[in-house]
Amino acid sequence: MKKSLTLQLRPLFIGAALLATTIVASSWNNTNTDNNPIPGITSSVNISFAALDAQAELLIPGSKIYHRQESLELKKKLEDMYLANPNDLAVNLALVKYHACAPNFAGGFKGVAFQHAATIYRQSAYVGCLAYEYIYSINNDYAHAEQWYKLSLACQIQDGMEWREVTYSRPVTFGIGVKGNFSNGRIQALYQNMYGTFKRKIMMTKCTANDCTFTLVPGFLRGASSQTTGKLIFTPY
Repeated sequence: MKKSLTLQLRPLFIGAALLATTIVASSWNNTNTDNNPIPGITSSVNISFAALDAQAELLIPGSKIYHRQESLELKKKLEDMYLANPNDLAVNLALVKYHACAPNFAGGFKGVAFQHAATIYRQSAYVGCLAYEYIYSINNDYAHAEQWYKLSLACQIQDGMEWREVTYSRPVTFGIGVKGNFSNGRIQALYQNMYGTFKRKIMMTKCTANDCTFTLVPGFLRGASSQTTGKLIFTPY
């Protein structure tokens, strides 16, 4: 029997229900008081998650299902590209996805995924944090996934980018996710705070009226098809 693997981001389970019924999206300013980079969380490469993920998608299409031999050939191809240029962010992200998703019989190893996430983190801290979040979520370790998401919020804002926030305050089960141009169309989890509200803050390229939109996906852990769309509202605070 042929075995296959899929290379797609799986949703995160965050919580059960909320009391309020509002959806808010706003900007968020996160800088040090002296405007200096946070030690250990600096970036030498200025790139958005969406742009890098689109480059990685060309190398490892998330919609494709790979049988064992195909997956091994893909792994070899990505490894050869990595050896030719170990600092290539797109190749490293593609290898993060491969090793996070592929079973052991296809050469997938979580420890290797972490190594490539570390390479990304050293060059682009924000994207690196999201790479770690991805690995943990794929392996159903949601506590550590949330920790890496929270670490991403301490990253220095990059040139030409801004912080945006999506808040969801409505009863849900089996998680709530958000997607848009800022995530290259991939679902990213909202996390529940101490007040029972789901939030996600996003560093993204400064948006215009046409690309400053989001789509909420309630219950995405179970593949829910119900979605709510809206526009990110610029509300500095």
